[in-house]
Amino acid sequence: MIKETLTPNETRRAMLGLEAKLQSKFIKREEEIRGLTLAALSRTHILLLGPPGTAKTNMVSEWSKGMSLSMFRRLIGQYTTPDEIFGPVDIQALKQGEYRRILRNKAADSQVVFLDEVFKAGPAILNTMLGLMEEREFDNDGMVVKTPLVTLIGASNEIPTDEDNLGAFYDRFLIRYVTRYIEDDRDFVSMLKGSTTTIDSMLTEQDLLLAQIEVDNLPMSPEAYESVKIVWETLREDEGIFPSDRRFVQLLRVMAADSWLKDYNEIKAESVLVGQHILWTNPDQISQVKRVVINGVNPNLAKAEEILSAAKEALAEAMRIPTPQPQDLETMSALQEMLVELSGLSGVTTIYDQVVGMRITLGNKLSG
Repeated sequence: MIKETLTPNETRRAMLGLEAKLQSKFIKREEEIRGLTLAALSRTHILLLGPPGTAKTNMVSEWSKGMSLSMFRRLIGQYTTPDEIFGPVDIQALKQGEYRRILRNKAADSQVVFLDEVFKAGPAILNTMLGLMEEREFDNDGMVVKTPLVTLIGASNEIPTDEDNLGAFYDRFLIRYVTRYIEDDRDFVSMLKGSTTTIDSMLTEQDLLLAQIEVDNLPMSPEAYESVKIVWETLREDEGIFPSDRRFVQLLRVMAADSWLKDYNEIKAESVLVGQHILWTNPDQISQVKRVVINGVNPNLAKAEEILSAAKEALAEAMRIPTPQPQDLETMSALQEMLVELSGLSGVTTIYDQVVGMRITLGNKLSG
């Protein structure tokens, strides 16, 4: 049983505890789970790109339950009508000449809205959704209704094209993730085994509101401003990537949420790392944006990420053939050299541990 109102530290611990539970339940979804928390704290919206069957709906549903947030979800199709999203027309009001909708338990009456295949929605739905996302308002036949929306989460197999004329709607999804199928064999086995973790309500609506206020009031450190400026300049001048000014302004809100989760008393430069999920437009820009954002904080991380990428490629090639091969010894030696190089870089412990795990995996193959 949770208290009526948690202290800020208790709320922070509750959110991190919820993340830990979800991570044990949804394998290899750490980034997306953290993104949901950041979106709630910063009142921004998320897009999950990827194929079906990656547990997106279940993950969002369980997260909403743990956050004590009401959720509306709908799979969008070619023939989805506004009634299905925003509620049926009020017949009694219609008899009086008023075209109002009954909003109860629909998108404008929910704190979390999850729309699968979101870009298949028709113009009538999309135009109304823009106001809901931007203003948290719904125009119900001239009566402007304030909605309780915390975050709108869209899922899609692909991003819209220029011909779709959905640029404004796509841009409203500030935080973006590409959700892929599991690739590592150990993670795959963990997924098959499943998890008995039960997700219960861990905080209240008031707890979240107070946390959002703290996030809004978190001051920006000079170093954080400098990191954002470096990222902005590098993306434009070196990579030819031009995120909108609005995305950079909104980036600061998500950075504040990240720093608050880490119990900082100001927005730290390292929180610019969340920009890797915000500053790309097309998925083929992800690696470029990630490299630039990492360099904006710690150049060591950029080098470590390059080593990690090389290690993953080497291990994937070695594991392509299940039986031990002579060249596997060369790969083992290469991984060891990578570990030596990583050991000379500060602040890359997580990546070092990942490469250690890869070497263990290859060693198991050789000894088996």
